[in-house]
Amino acid sequence: MTCRIWGRISSINVRKVVFTAQLLDLPFERVDAGAAFGIVRTPEYQERNPNALVPLLEDGDFTLWESNVIVRYLCARHPERGLYPAGLQARFDAERWMDWQQTTLNPVSAGAFKQWIRVPSGQRDPAVIAHSVHATEPLFALLDA
Repeated sequence: MTCRIWGRISSINVRKVVFTAQLLDLPFERVDAGAAFGIVRTPEYQERNPNALVPLLEDGDFTLWESNVIVRYLCARHPERGLYPAGLQARFDAERWMDWQQTTLNPVSAGAFKQWIRVPSGQRDPAVIAHSVHATEPLFALLDA
């Protein structure tokens, strides 16, 4: 069965869900939604995701939102693909890093990301980029440790 992933590919949260589906070699359809694509403020979409955000996963009759939860669901639904650690401690170590990315890395790196990806080159604010990069560098050092 093909699942459906709602969200624009420029969203880092949509990208992680799409990347997971690709790593698991799952057939899926992606539907552009959010930002310039709209859709998320419609009553039909908000029935499935009351937060009016992306991503949203439809797997048959089951609907799920929140990117990290979707990643966990896809990995747990397809354990034979080996992407989710089987051991409890290894699994929760992986989950810790997933949550760390969402709650610690994303907030400080978002400034640079938005400036480089979403703001036209002539309108970028170098101070925002520099502040974001400076705050992000020590976090990347944790990944290298």
